[in-house]
Amino acid sequence: MYGDKGPPKGYSVPRYDTNASKRCQTCSSKEHWTFECPQRQVSTSSAKKSAAATVKLSRSQMLRYGIKQRSINFVPEPTERELFDAELKELRNVLTTEVRQELKAEKAATHKSGHPRTAQAAPLLSAEPTRESPLDSVTIKKEREEEGG
Repeated sequence: MYGDKGPPKGYSVPRYDTNASKRCQTCSSKEHWTFECPQRQVSTSSAKKSAAATVKLSRSQMLRYGIKQRSINFVPEPTERELFDAELKELRNVLTTEVRQELKAEKAATHKSGHPRTAQAAPLLSAEPTRESPLDSVTIKKEREEEGG
């Protein structure tokens, strides 16, 4: 039934004789089965050869063999956070230079005149706000103690 080669892989051997005629699905020949077709073997082997001839390289392989160059000019755009940090740093630098210039000018003025100007001295900038004592800002009333007998 299957010829000299036996059944194809995965087919079971029939337990009884069948009256089905051989028919190739590729070339419609009654002389052989589809898996024995010579035209099919030629077409599949040529497809395998053409597939083996064209090899697709990965990006890392292209870089390794010099087919594709690394993009040198690529510079990512800064994020909003980076822009904000850069602007903040620039403002901080400007303010610190202004304060230093004021302090230098004040020092130079004290050296020229010979006496320090304590009354007109500008307070140094600090990050901490000045705190008032709670007693100065709020008056506390004492309750009267009732004297009774």
